[in-house]
Amino acid sequence: MKKLFRIRMPISTLLKIFISVFIVAGFNCTPTYASGFTYHIVQAASSASGSAERNFDYYVPSTYVSGTAAPLYVVLHGCRITDRTMTDLVGFEQFGERDHAIILYPFQNNDASSNDNDGRNPNCWGYWLAANIHRDAGEPGDIKRMIDYMKGHFNIDTNHIHVTGISSGGAMTTIMQVTYPDVIASSVIVEGVSYAETAATYTGTTPCDTVLTYNLGVVRTVSAVITDMRTEMSKSILRQPPVLVMHNKKDCTVPISVGQSIIDAFTGLRSADGKAISTTPISSTTGSVDGLSYTWNKYGNDGNGNTLLETIIHDASAAQVASAGISQLTTDPWDPSGSSDTAVKDDATRGHWWPGAAKRGPWIINKGINAGQVAADFFKAHPMNGAGSTTTTTAATTTTTAKATTTTAGATTTTAKATTTTTATTTTTSTTGYSQAVTATVTNHYIAGRLNVTQYGQMGAKYGYNTSITLYKCGTTWTNSATCGPLN
Repeated sequence: MKKLFRIRMPISTLLKIFISVFIVAGFNCTPTYASGFTYHIVQAASSASGSAERNFDYYVPSTYVSGTAAPLYVVLHGCRITDRTMTDLVGFEQFGERDHAIILYPFQNNDASSNDNDGRNPNCWGYWLAANIHRDAGEPGDIKRMIDYMKGHFNIDTNHIHVTGISSGGAMTTIMQVTYPDVIASSVIVEGVSYAETAATYTGTTPCDTVLTYNLGVVRTVSAVITDMRTEMSKSILRQPPVLVMHNKKDCTVPISVGQSIIDAFTGLRSADGKAISTTPISSTTGSVDGLSYTWNKYGNDGNGNTLLETIIHDASAAQVASAGISQLTTDPWDPSGSSDTAVKDDATRGHWWPGAAKRGPWIINKGINAGQVAADFFKAHPMNGAGSTTTTTAATTTTTAKATTTTAGATTTTAKATTTTTATTTTTSTTGYSQAVTATVTNHYIAGRLNVTQYGQMGAKYGYNTSITLYKCGTTWTNSATCGPLN
């Protein structure tokens, strides 16, 4: 009589075999997306304070491979222009193709009137309004939801999410870097503004000679800005991110004093967290493109050959801009009559622009160093991993137990006054913690042993079992946090 053989194996192993057969049978479907631009995705307002309905565009490079993690570059427009100004004129998509990166173009709002209902110029990011400078609220909260949308529809490399912008978009770039230091790996701020600044940083209605002669542009004290930056960052991680600041000395719309304040704030942030870098650059390059001169300074080193702060300071006068062949605009798209704000018509003479674009437009010039390439190159060199550190501070605390007297049946017991003091401590943890990053579907991560059964159920329920996510190996464990935080 033949004996029947029974194969004993753990249920988890049987589950993996079943899932593997299921995948081979063709049930693991990965969505595909058309390359090129997709315009006008409408995002409804959330319940968060200051949120509004906004729309956005995005670009998917032809080099994008579904299932492979792609960097995400966020590009922010300035005042009196739109997302379509950036998609149609800047030419950032060529660097998306080069870097296999997806590009997101948020739009501040849909208002095409002469002024928004709160009095600001059309489509200005409201960097000077308290409602728009905090995490998960207002404009930064809405931009973060756009980033989340992209993460939900594409396989985004969370180690490579970066932001850049011009003018008020540069100011919002600063805000995004401060409010989401755990999301934004690095940023490039073009003719922007420091964190939590006021409207006094804008001098666009003042004659250029006056602005440049008297060095106008009122900024807050650097110490106050740093304090506010650290307070906001502490809501997530207190991190010293790499930034590149590009500004023109001859800018009379957002003066160089405002640009210098950004540099001083991010430099001072490092000092405040015990990570000071020398104010003497490790390299300095002076150059000129199309007759528009600049000085490019690089500061600090993260130990992996990456800089910690870079500045590109133009010294381009109106005469040099004219000699470069940059045309002067005759029409403000928001005020064709020319009866009110004519600043955009004079952008070439006011020294306030995004340089090196593919085409000419308001606040966009097609001469000079290519700001898009500068930004994309900086992003490639400054991922979340290996680009900065996090600092956790425990404030000094004092706990006091007052003197107490207890009397029981004629006996008196006295407890002496006791004071316990905890000394303030600062612990700095490098963000270079993970040794390996793997992008795969939740199911394939489980089959490969990077997720256990419980984690598989959690991640599958949260993201979808056939959705690709990136896991990072930190020591002997795997997490979806590029900074080696817990799996969540």
